Amino acid sequence: MSVPGADGAPAVAMPVPIPPGVVPAAVYRKAVWRLIPLLFILYIASFLDRVNLNHAEIPFSKDLGLDKSQYGFGAGLFFVGYLLSQVPSNMILVRMGPRRWIACIMVTWGLISGAMAFATDKNSFYCLRFLLGFAEAGFFPGMLLYLSYWFPSTMRAQMVGRFMTAIAVAQVVGSSLSSQLMKLDGVAGLHGWQWLFLIEALPSILLTVVVLKAMVNRPSEASWLNRDEAAWLDAELTADRARVAAVGRSDLRAAFTEPRVYLLMAVYLADCLANYGTTFSITSLIQNSGNFDQITAIWLTAIPYSAATVAMIVVGWNSDRTRSPRAHVAIPYLVGAAAFLSATFCMTQPVPFIICASIGVAAVYCALGPFWALPATFLAGPASAAGIAVINSVGNLGGFLGTFLKGSFTPTIWFQIAAGFLIVGAIVTMSLRLPRQGGDR
Repeated sequence: MSVPGADGAPAVAMPVPIPPGVVPAAVYRKAVWRLIPLLFILYIASFLDRVNLNHAEIPFSKDLGLDKSQYGFGAGLFFVGYLLSQVPSNMILVRMGPRRWIACIMVTWGLISGAMAFATDKNSFYCLRFLLGFAEAGFFPGMLLYLSYWFPSTMRAQMVGRFMTAIAVAQVVGSSLSSQLMKLDGVAGLHGWQWLFLIEALPSILLTVVVLKAMVNRPSEASWLNRDEAAWLDAELTADRARVAAVGRSDLRAAFTEPRVYLLMAVYLADCLANYGTTFSITSLIQNSGNFDQITAIWLTAIPYSAATVAMIVVGWNSDRTRSPRAHVAIPYLVGAAAFLSATFCMTQPVPFIICASIGVAAVYCALGPFWALPATFLAGPASAAGIAVINSVGNLGGFLGTFLKGSFTPTIWFQIAAGFLIVGAIVTMSLRLPRQGGDR
């Protein structure tokens, strides 16, 4: 609830009374254990479908007759489709509810990802990558919006961080799984990369049934919360949205007119340029650093993403504890920039290169939780739903540009460019002015 402030000041949200027998920490623990593992698994499936192309890059490009520029362009087309459908997708999610809409998204992207096994030339490759981005676009901003239905803004960085560790884990799982699937080359007359696309698409399709049965739209629908717990959590989240709206904006127009949204777009654009340009080539870079065979390189790719998993949990937790999300974005970006620059001096020395790559990847990924906590400090309600989608969709153009541009430069020059993007991202992040009530100190 909220009451008007004195002398025309913004409304001030009042503390929500806690009913007898309701323990807030216990309510949030229930929500964490019921929701985060499910979202975590779903995001692993999502990211497997997105980055399995990385593990198949060399044989896939050879069999389809693609040069590096064509491969980079096709990989990047994912993000063009991604841009076009995110905002409408989040608006549909608000109307339809997360459970049904996320299920629709997952089965669609699973089928398209599996169809990648039947790409025969650059045109079919381009078409399928575009459609995959268009289908999958609503998933990530939808998950961020869904988390706001269950956790207040002061818990958002660690919840997003836990959920998004799935990116790093997907790389670890994907590395080991892909190495085995690539060994199926020739079985039933199919290439190893065809088996990879077909089998790694199955989890997304099968998990649709789990989503329809296990995902709960809001606290009031959760059978694992009693009536008092559900009512208190609903009231607490309503009060949290009122607190944000009192110092920020909740109107839909804010998603397109609020200057801070555009600053966050710029930051995320820099992040994605550095991140995806590296992600889609990390296996081949590791392979070339020590002349490893492809299977060994895939296994070694798990090292940077294992480091990223730990970093994302720790940094997300510390960001919420200290209420300083800006610093927990800017500092990792600077560390990542230093690591990528250091990598340019050891491109042919496997141990130093893998260490630098691990620090760089961990730094970039661990900033994601605090970054996605930033919009919640000044956007609420419809503005939050659309704002998240706008930031993510425009920012992900960096994924297209990063994967495309990476093919036009040597790895050494690319790491220098990626470091520059991260430095710019750090500077813009620290220039962002957040409401004091939003928690950034």
